[in-house]
Amino acid sequence: MVLLSLVATHSDLDLETVARLSAGSSEVAANVLADGTPVSGAVVLATCNRVEFYCETGSDATVEPARSALVAEIARQSGLDQQLVAQSFAVNTGPDVARHLFAVGAGLDSAVIGEREIAGQVRRALNVAQQAGTASGSLVRLFQSASRTAKDVGAQTALGGRGLSIVSVALELATDLAEDRSWTDKNVVVFGTGAYAGATMALLRERSCANVSVYSSSGRARTFTATRGGTPLTDESLPAALAAADVVIGCSGSDHQVSAAEVEEVRREAGKPLTIIDLALTHDFDPAVGDLDGVDLITLESVRLAAPEEQAESVRQAAEIVSHAARASKRNSRPGPSTPPSLRCAATPCRCWKRNWRRSARSTAAPARPRKSSSPCAAWSSSCCTCPPCVPANSPPAAGRTNMSPPWRRSTASASKSRGPPCRKTAAR
Repeated sequence: MVLLSLVATHSDLDLETVARLSAGSSEVAANVLADGTPVSGAVVLATCNRVEFYCETGSDATVEPARSALVAEIARQSGLDQQLVAQSFAVNTGPDVARHLFAVGAGLDSAVIGEREIAGQVRRALNVAQQAGTASGSLVRLFQSASRTAKDVGAQTALGGRGLSIVSVALELATDLAEDRSWTDKNVVVFGTGAYAGATMALLRERSCANVSVYSSSGRARTFTATRGGTPLTDESLPAALAAADVVIGCSGSDHQVSAAEVEEVRREAGKPLTIIDLALTHDFDPAVGDLDGVDLITLESVRLAAPEEQAESVRQAAEIVSHAARASKRNSRPGPSTPPSLRCAATPCRCWKRNWRRSARSTAAPARPRKSSSPCAAWSSSCCTCPPCVPANSPPAAGRTNMSPPWRRSTASASKSRGPPCRKTAAR
């Protein structure tokens, strides 16, 4: 099993190119698995500033054919030249796949360092792949490890503790542009009902903004506002809402782009300034709206340039957690040893040793019972020494241990209740 990822992000490409590469990305995973390619599993992570394809293939020899198949399918879905697609993606294999994904999930590779929204997008990418049947077991474990690593970074470092995100930075920019910094009396129109729209609604509530309307070209506005608040808009009520708006936030990424002429028409009689925040990778608004009188445009590029830098120490701590998790992921992906390591008892055999010695004594090949000394545990077998003192905490069971299910997960504290002093594990060298 070999993991492979193709990565196109805001740090390497302009957002327009990333948007073009992401076109049709939802269809790539299913199609590349159905075409008889060497790809045996695929997960697609597409956000407002990145599109990444994670795949599993059989061996090192099939990595290049798998990459070529992915590039060809991405080119077909996006309508871009295949050579351009190949040049646009950075390729990771082996341990680099986990290291990059863990950094992404922890917010270390985001436009706003430490943003927490990306962790939810990583989880959703896996859920979508599982529902579509394209996620292999190795990819499921990889993405689950990425989610755990993101939680560890959030719990053990100050990174992201300020609650910064792409949405929050955009709202701060809009606040700075307005004469009145209060959001209480502002009329806000939100385009979209996805993850960023949900985050936007939550942050607007924190700012005590009560006059929020939501428009969805797919007709999901009513369901969305039923749980998050706000007023649903239809095609008929949208123009009046735009005319009265102080801030318009686009995060739908729909096929229809609001033109500068449409904005100018509905704003002709407004008589007050308008701030448009366009957080959609494929743009909900024509960039030309920024040239209109009385209209300020905030884009993803604006957010990236304005995003504050997190403290260097927090970033360093988060990077260490990510590196440690990536190394652990690499170790866990290796096949276990064919025979378990030998153990040496410090003194009295532990409780699990006694239990398994009695069990093994009933067999014809019962080992001799050792003295209560520091001599090797002759009775150690594939079902012996499963108590925590014999197996380090948080260590996965090695191959061959058939009786490892609950005990190895116990904490050292619970293990101290065992009769006799703890056992030390020393790998046979």
